[in-house]
Amino acid sequence: YLSTPYGMDEKVMSGQESMDATWHQAVIAYDNKAYDKAIQIMENMLVQGKADAKVHFYLGLSYLYQPTAEPSKVLKAFQKANELNPYLYGDKALWFSSLVHLQNDNITAAAPILEQITTEKMWKHQEARKILSKIK
Repeated sequence: YLSTPYGMDEKVMSGQESMDATWHQAVIAYDNKAYDKAIQIMENMLVQGKADAKVHFYLGLSYLYQPTAEPSKVLKAFQKANELNPYLYGDKALWFSSLVHLQNDNITAAAPILEQITTEKMWKHQEARKILSKIK
C-alpha cells in the first residue's frame, strides 16, 4: 500500500488555496519524490509558525516515504494534521498511521485503527478490511 506515494490532493494543487512560495517549493519537492528537501522546507514552515493541517499531513507522508522512516515523527505529524483539520485529513491520517504501525510490525496498534476505518466506512475501508482479514 506504500509502494505508490500518495499524490497531492486536488485542492492543494488547484488554485483554490493561495500557495505561498515556500509551500510551492515543498509541493514541487514532494511531487518529485525529493522527500529530504520537502521535509526540510516543511520543518522550516513549522519553525516559522506557517504550518497548517496540510503541511503536517504532507510532512508525515514525506517522513513515511523515507527509507529509514521514524515512526514517532510520522505518527506525530499525522496526529497534528488530524487535530487541525479532521474533516479533510482525519481519515487519511488514520489510514497512513495504521500503515506505519504495520510497517513496524505493531499489529496491536494497527488493528484498532483498521477496525475503526472499516466500521465507520472511512477512506480506504475496503483495503482496511482486507488487511484485517490477513492479520487476525
